[in-house]
Amino acid sequence: MKDLVRTALVLTSIGIAASCNRHSGGGSSPETGSVLAATAQSLSPTTGPAPLTVLFDGSTNASALGGTVTEWSWDFDGDGTVDYTSADSGATSHTYTEAGAFDAILDIVDDSGTVAQDVVPVTVLEPLSVTVTATPKSGVWPLTVRLSPTATSSGPSVATYRWDFDGDGSFDTGFIVKPDPQYHTYTSSGTFKATVEVADEVGNTAQGSVDVVIVNPKPTASVTLAPSNGAVPLDVTINVAASSQNGAISNVSIDPGDGSPPIQLSGPGVASHTYQSAGEFGMSVTVTDVADESIVVQSPLVNVDVGPPGSPTADIKANLSSGNAPLNVTFNAAGSTTPQGSITRYEWDFDYDGTTFAPDLDTGTTSNASTTFVTAGTKYVAVRVTNDSNQSSIDVTSVLVNLNVSLAVLDDTVDPHSQVIGGDSSTIRTSLSADATVTVEMRDRADVVVRTLFSGPRTAGTYDDPWDGLDENGNILPDGDYYAWMTYTLDGLPKQVPSTPSGGSFAFVTGSENISGGAPFDPWSDEFWEMTFNTQGVGACEVTLWITPYFNGIIESTVITARPYGSGSYMAHWAGVTDDGGYVAPQASSPGSSGDYLWSAQAFTLPDNTIIVEGGSPQISDLEIRANGGDDPNIFDPTQAECDGVPGCELLVTVDRDCSIDVGIYNLETGGLVRFLTLPSALGGQENSIQWDGSALPGTLVAPGNYRFDVTASSAGSTSLLRRALTVVRY
Repeated sequence: MKDLVRTALVLTSIGIAASCNRHSGGGSSPETGSVLAATAQSLSPTTGPAPLTVLFDGSTNASALGGTVTEWSWDFDGDGTVDYTSADSGATSHTYTEAGAFDAILDIVDDSGTVAQDVVPVTVLEPLSVTVTATPKSGVWPLTVRLSPTATSSGPSVATYRWDFDGDGSFDTGFIVKPDPQYHTYTSSGTFKATVEVADEVGNTAQGSVDVVIVNPKPTASVTLAPSNGAVPLDVTINVAASSQNGAISNVSIDPGDGSPPIQLSGPGVASHTYQSAGEFGMSVTVTDVADESIVVQSPLVNVDVGPPGSPTADIKANLSSGNAPLNVTFNAAGSTTPQGSITRYEWDFDYDGTTFAPDLDTGTTSNASTTFVTAGTKYVAVRVTNDSNQSSIDVTSVLVNLNVSLAVLDDTVDPHSQVIGGDSSTIRTSLSADATVTVEMRDRADVVVRTLFSGPRTAGTYDDPWDGLDENGNILPDGDYYAWMTYTLDGLPKQVPSTPSGGSFAFVTGSENISGGAPFDPWSDEFWEMTFNTQGVGACEVTLWITPYFNGIIESTVITARPYGSGSYMAHWAGVTDDGGYVAPQASSPGSSGDYLWSAQAFTLPDNTIIVEGGSPQISDLEIRANGGDDPNIFDPTQAECDGVPGCELLVTVDRDCSIDVGIYNLETGGLVRFLTLPSALGGQENSIQWDGSALPGTLVAPGNYRFDVTASSAGSTSLLRRALTVVRY
């Protein structure tokens, strides 16, 4: 497999034994002597992602000593309002559609009016969801858009992605097992709902979409006048050149600006008009294509200056029509003429606005001048020539001063948590070939501005703006990918650098592996596969790491799914759990046999303007299960008494900082979530104990079998890589 790390792992057989067999009673019963007792229970898991349907039962455990139960009522969310009442049975079900912690309260009443109550705690996790970001979100076709999915699941893992780029209800891709960003080129106008559908391992699906707005390109047109100035009556030839990517030009409408009716042409061509009175007239030309897109040409270049009889005709020429700033341009008006006498004066306006002539230079009888432009944009330059009868005329030309801009990220990784003196920061280097007003800012993946680094005018040159991973208020941002942008205005139109998305290529990731502690791979004894991968030389990227059998290459487990990384060395662990929620069967093996497994890592490069913020995600450095007080391997009997003072199964989690720890406990055979535990205040630098007594609910023990712990640690919006550990419940 080209460009992939392939490393062999041999799974060895394990032996499981149990000790500490002292027995203690379990379960619960009504208090002796009570007139009425209620025991609410669940016949299905009470922890899981929304929508979560829970089967409740309160009938078989309701007893009235000397009486008869006449009513069962349930308040499923504990808000004080009865949601279900029955005179026959306390068995029912309820579907929770929103995440949260709820107390399902059962009240039973007997024929004497006595009431008894019991409670079933229900924890509903966030449902499977996915969001999509588009870069850019709008533009003129053809437009290539980078579409990035972000899926979250508090239940079974996300298994597949498929895309409908135009939102027509028909998927344009097959099922993709990795959440790689997709690049799609839109070639027509419209609002397209780019949609991704994700499916988890048990078939639940969710969709996310983003609107991509694509517009038709405008026609392009140029208008030349011959002449544009002179004595009345003035015959002007109007030459219109135009084209459009949308198809043919369907109409050209010329408004001479003197009150006469517009001149209509069926396409690009030549027209003429005679101005019968003196004055300054602003001509406008509207060009429309077959897609009904139009552009209006209205500028100083199409102004007509008509003077009284005897007025001169001005004629201006430039030695350059365009160039990069600083741009020195020489202008010549030697072609100007007058019907009688001679030209006695040449005046120059280097920033002519089309209405007010404000001379910047008077060269007397000299017919040429020069100036240097340091700002970008289209510059209109006018010359006013005056004859010896003190009559004058104005001619105009234009020069396009290009603005060459660039943006580069000098370091693609920032750790705002670094203790290095002076902190850790990256530098956004921007270059301007001309003076401009610019804004340099950092945005998150959803294109929301998190920090403005600079906003204001800058002269031509190169600038370095540092960014330390903080937001506008000085808060450290969560780990993730952020993007540097520079915006500016050119000829009244907003521009952005970079203008198109980059990245989108697969890159080689080097790596090595080691079994934790140097022992044989045995996740049932907390010996995990430790994999180190290196993204140096790749730059900002999304890494996916997966496990395959040596011989068939079919992905059995995805350890990392499109997680952003900068340049550096990183570590992941595997506990033998597969993507379908199960685990690889232990087996004896020798190198090269069917028991060998490979890990492969692949990077998908992010755009060149990406900066990865890291260092905020807690690191889980060690996981250890102590079953019934420390038995090894991880097997315990929930009905046993405490061993060494530790009840049931104890999960020890070592993290590098203070954080919260979430643990989802899953049945490896069914894939079902049986319990969700949280340690809100775990301490960094030490083992943190999370205890599980083998129950899906207090007093309701799980079935015997194999179980996994899905462990994540979170701090200030950043979450660790998922770590897993395995245990066996045996009675």
